[in-house]
Amino acid sequence: MGLDIARLALDPNAALDFTAPHWQVLPSASNAYFAALGWTACTFAGLPAARSGSGGEVIVHPLWSDSHPQLSQARMEAQVNRINKLQPKTLFEVLRRPF
Repeated sequence: MGLDIARLALDPNAALDFTAPHWQVLPSASNAYFAALGWTACTFAGLPAARSGSGGEVIVHPLWSDSHPQLSQARMEAQVNRINKLQPKTLFEVLRRPF
C-alpha cells in the first residue's frame, strides 16, 4: 500500500490496481483466506471473490473507495450470480485481520 501511495505522490494519475509487482501475493493470499473460510472461490470483475450461500466477499485494493468502478462491476456480476450481499475486503485486511 505504501508503494502505491508513493506512486500517487509521483504521478496523481497512476493506476491503483493489482497489476503492480508488489501485489502478486494476491492470488495465494486470497485462495488461502477463502479456503480457511470454507467458501467457494470465484472471480467478479477480475477480482478474487468467494461465496457462501447468497453472501460473498471480494478482495479490493486498500485505496479504493466503495464506489470504485471495478467494485461496482463486481457487485453487478455477483447479483447476476445470486449473491445478494457482496462485501468488499481489502488485501490489507485479509493479510492482517482475516477473521
